[in-house]
Amino acid sequence: MEQVFMGLIVLIIVLLIKRKDAFTFRWQPDRGAWVAIGTGIVAFLLSASLLIIPSASVFGRLILCVGIWLVCGIVIPWGYTILIEGHSLAELGIRKEKWKISLLINLGLAAFFSLVIIFQADFAVIDWKEVGQSAVVLIAAGGLFELFLYYGFIHLRLEKAFGFLPAILLTSFLYE
Repeated sequence: MEQVFMGLIVLIIVLLIKRKDAFTFRWQPDRGAWVAIGTGIVAFLLSASLLIIPSASVFGRLILCVGIWLVCGIVIPWGYTILIEGHSLAELGIRKEKWKISLLINLGLAAFFSLVIIFQADFAVIDWKEVGQSAVVLIAAGGLFELFLYYGFIHLRLEKAFGFLPAILLTSFLYE
């Protein structure tokens, strides 16, 4: 239930910021939108395969680290954007404009989500060495993968093709 509540808070913040563009709907998918959808489906299928293949196995690690994180999260988004489309990193959401407001919103959300963790965690049973190792892997690899694939590649192309809210819904569907 907390995830729904947090999602609603984020959606309200986004609607306040994007209020005039939020309810614009269109149907203008181009090749980039279809490549983004296809990449999201491939990432989903590879992730689903980890339900069958043990993620600790060599093959499971290859699927996660190479297939999902490297190929779907870095190679396809960056390669397609820079080499195929001939665009800059701005098309992946890496921009200087409005970085201060973005940083403030992200720090506020991080503080809010941290409070949820603090009040729900049982700190007596936490192995802090494992937390540190996991944080490095999840932030460095998983976090960058999600940033470039889901926000920078999929969401931005779907927003151009279908509008703001449909892009949120389609991106979240592919993320699940």
